[in-house]
Parts: sequence; structure tokens; C-alpha cells
Amino acid sequence: MLKRFRKFISDKGLVKEVLNMIMGILIVVALLVFSLTKNLISICAVILLGALINIFNGLFMIRSKEKKTMGMSMIMLGIAIILIFVIYASQGYIF
Repeated sequence: MLKRFRKFISDKGLVKEVLNMIMGILIVVALLVFSLTKNLISICAVILLGALINIFNGLFMIRSKEKKTMGMSMIMLGIAIILIFVIYASQGYIF
């Protein structure tokens, strides 16, 4: 069953959309958990998932020639978000 679903997604070219949808659902769940429990780890998940969405969309954009620079910019934005978050979360002990 899962094999047929994966084949269907790859045949129709919906891999990017399915990844974005899954990560979007995870972001909504993490925000719901934060609103109910005020747990800060769920906000960390939201930040990291948002950065991963940027990185994955950038990787898919690099494939086309006219969107290559936009894709590289999205990848760098995702990496910058992760680096800033890691430095903030470590409270400056990295440097």
C-alpha cells in the first residue's frame, strides 16, 4: 500500500508538495501543543521545521535553471535560521 502511494506521488511529481504538507501539519501540531502546554520545545520544533521547509524548497528550486539563484537563497536562509537558533539556544556558549 505504501509502495503504491510512494510510486503515485513520484509519478505525478508531487514529492515537494507532500513534504511541505507533512511539515506544515507538524508545525500546526507543534503550535497547538504550545498553545495548550506553553512548552518551549514545541516552539523549537516550529523554528526548525520552518528552516527545513526553506531548505527543501530551495533544493527543489535548484533543479530548474531560471530558479537556481532563488533556490540557493532559500537554502542559505534555512541554514542561517538554524545557525541563529542554535547560537541563541546555546546562549552564546558556542563562541
